[in-house]
Amino acid sequence: MNLLYKQQLHGFLQKSLQQKLNWLMEEGICYIDNKLYEREEDARPWEWSDAELADAIIKIYNVTKKDKIAESALENIERNIKNWRKGQSACRHEWWGSLLLIFFGREPEHDLKKFRDEFRRSLIEAWNERSHVNELEKYGLQITEDADIDIIYDFDSESYHEHDRSHDDISKEQFWQWHRAYSIGFLKSCYHRKDTITAVTGLFPVPAEWSSDFMNGDTDEHSLTGKMIADEVAQQQRLLWYFSGIAVHKARKTTTDILENHWPKVIGYALLTWVRREGKSIGNDPLTIVAEGATRDGVRLLRIFGFEADTSVSSDQRPRFVKRTTLSDMKKHIMTIKELRRCTEFLNNVEREWPS
Repeated sequence: MNLLYKQQLHGFLQKSLQQKLNWLMEEGICYIDNKLYEREEDARPWEWSDAELADAIIKIYNVTKKDKIAESALENIERNIKNWRKGQSACRHEWWGSLLLIFFGREPEHDLKKFRDEFRRSLIEAWNERSHVNELEKYGLQITEDADIDIIYDFDSESYHEHDRSHDDISKEQFWQWHRAYSIGFLKSCYHRKDTITAVTGLFPVPAEWSSDFMNGDTDEHSLTGKMIADEVAQQQRLLWYFSGIAVHKARKTTTDILENHWPKVIGYALLTWVRREGKSIGNDPLTIVAEGATRDGVRLLRIFGFEADTSVSSDQRPRFVKRTTLSDMKKHIMTIKELRRCTEFLNNVEREWPS
């Protein structure tokens, strides 16, 4: 083993995963595979750009896997690589095989084998570390900073206009009134980065008259005032609730993975935070939660959580949904939701913290 190789390997072993990736890209490390490069003159070494590596990942992945990555995913992969190189995210595990093939090939030469094995070990360690972040620190979080309310309002309002320009969001002042009346009504989730809000849910106590008018289509959330919510908060027991929905930051809406894996947990942990606050006073008395189906994905999520459509409203209005239940029945239903059955940590938290 020559001295230069030993020095390079020692330096590589000391690097963080992000530094290892940057080093491999800056050195132009590449295993020349005819399936990736058709002509010898296409061979490297020159420094990889984020776009070039993203393109190579798609090419290798589509050669080696049955399910294919669409060319339209190039920008998303490039963005992930850029964030990964900055240490702001982890590499998605389905790309590991492609990266190892791109940099080292199937059977790397002796001089590269130790680099490959070390790079693979770092990938696994980083993924495991990321995966074991306590989900209670990522989902269903109380909003404690005033600035967060403004951030949440902006992308909540944007979500309204994106899906239906005939319906406006409530005003920012009303948004603030709701928050001041019931401080855990809006709950945030930060499932990509700890300091970046990616989703928000809303759940507020409401008076019986407003709930009845809402389900009949005679009113909507614009008539729900902060005073109405505050008056309900002052009651000893609150059994009527309005689920104002889920809003997701525009940059986080693009993949099925988010709908299948994150959104059910966003709602699930919001309910868990809510039941920690309200469970004792509600007990096992019957409770009712009303909601409005603003988008196709929103309707799907409401149905996943056992909401039923109400036919009282006219066809030109947004559909109304209702869930009549008890806390114990709600828990039973949550434990059977297909999208949550694989979320072991969430189910363990429900078993531990949800009232029996």
